[in-house]
Amino acid sequence: MKNPAYISQRRCERGPRWHVAGTIRAGEYSDAYTTSAADAERLADTYQADGLHQVRVTPPVQYEDLSVEAKRIGDALLAARTAAADLLQQAAAITPQAHDEGLGVEETRLATLLAVDRMTIRKWLGKR
Repeated sequence: MKNPAYISQRRCERGPRWHVAGTIRAGEYSDAYTTSAADAERLADTYQADGLHQVRVTPPVQYEDLSVEAKRIGDALLAARTAAADLLQQAAAITPQAHDEGLGVEETRLATLLAVDRMTIRKWLGKR
């Protein structure tokens, strides 16, 4: 079973609402959602007065802040994937030359040098 605090956090992320949660007794919880901080604090005080334990108030998630961070991370991932694809193409281009030009570089040694597995080397050599 998932942690109730995790479930409460996920529910709170669904909209711009304040989430108030409290534990009635082991395995029993009370949840409520409000649209303002004042209402959330008032509800938390009520929960505590009613004897609920571990009363938590969770503010709404600021989606604007998350979207800016997600965009920055996405751009960095795209740049890294593009760079990785370019490097893989370069590695694939030099593999036949290193293997066939009498240099005697073995598949396993090429795989170690290029940080790929031996089957990738075989694919680049046309053996697979």
